[in-house]
Amino acid sequence: ILLGIHDPRFSDIDLIVYGLENARRLKAMIQEGRSERFRPVGEEERRAWSQNIAERFPLTYGQARYLADRRWRYGYFGQRYFSLHPTRCDEEIREGYGDHVYRDRGVVRIAATVVEASESMFLPAIYRLGDVTILEQEIEGSVGDVEIEEIVSYEGLYCEAADAGDEIEARGKLESVDERAFRLVVGTTRLQGGGYLRPRRLG
Repeated sequence: ILLGIHDPRFSDIDLIVYGLENARRLKAMIQEGRSERFRPVGEEERRAWSQNIAERFPLTYGQARYLADRRWRYGYFGQRYFSLHPTRCDEEIREGYGDHVYRDRGVVRIAATVVEASESMFLPAIYRLGDVTILEQEIEGSVGDVEIEEIVSYEGLYCEAADAGDEIEARGKLESVDERAFRLVVGTTRLQGGGYLRPRRLG
């Protein structure tokens, strides 16, 4: 609005929500239907969205529909479409630029259990992992034992894609962290859309 580039006839509303607890409270309010002015995306829109995602990403329609049904942060305020974007407040930022060195080590596909997902609401979304099994790997150079500790997704589609306790499958870029730990990164140009994160129970 300040820039004067909006158009009241069709512009939507995009809001930033600062802090995990604020985002959780807003999520609960929307999901519990405490305000009659908020309404979720309808069935027809969900079907169309799911079909579009299944065509653009390595997901089946069922997997895309699962994500569609979890998308609480999109809907309508009155007749106006809105989207909400949780972001970390200053106290929740634990890493500064240059604190760690990340190196590309190849591409892997894994199965794992999500052990902690509180930061999956943000972008990048972070999932702490346990019981990791490497299903496929294209690792470059000698990296020793690969123990992947987390998934980091820069693709907003995979925000809140899984909860703690969920068994998931993921494919992405393998990165070493300070030459002593590993993470899997989804949403990079290296895989050109070939990365993903999806619940294993959906196939």
